[in-house]
Amino acid sequence: MHRFGEFAQMEQKFKKSLIGYNPLEVENRINELCKNYESKVNELEENLSALTGENSALKLRISKIKEEIQAHRSLKEKIGTTLTEVYMRKTKEVWKALEEVKQTEKTKASELLIIETEKIKIKMAIESFSKELHKIFDRYKSNLNLSDSDRGVDSIEK
Repeated sequence: MHRFGEFAQMEQKFKKSLIGYNPLEVENRINELCKNYESKVNELEENLSALTGENSALKLRISKIKEEIQAHRSLKEKIGTTLTEVYMRKTKEVWKALEEVKQTEKTKASELLIIETEKIKIKMAIESFSKELHKIFDRYKSNLNLSDSDRGVDSIEK
């Protein structure tokens, strides 16, 4: 009759005596306790079922969140790797450009030194030419003066 056989066994253990409890009241009380117990068990089973469903839903949500976290970690790692690669490549490019600038600077400094040397040589040549030209000019002037003085002597004589 009852779902719980242990309560049925309890009914058989009561002794009927004049001083003891009324067996009908005891049986009614036991039946009432069994109904309350079954009601409580049913309520707890329903709660368990609801909580099990909620637990399953939460586990699924946790699984999805873990996948999202893994995707974000993977993306973060990929971005970090890409940034590092780009940084290294650009650093090499800058270093190479600096080396090229240094080499160009050395080359241009050498060219400038050659030009300065040539400039000094040209200045010296100009100065030498100028001195030579002055000497020639002075000789020519001197020759002209001599020539004029010769003419002056001729013109006085005539």
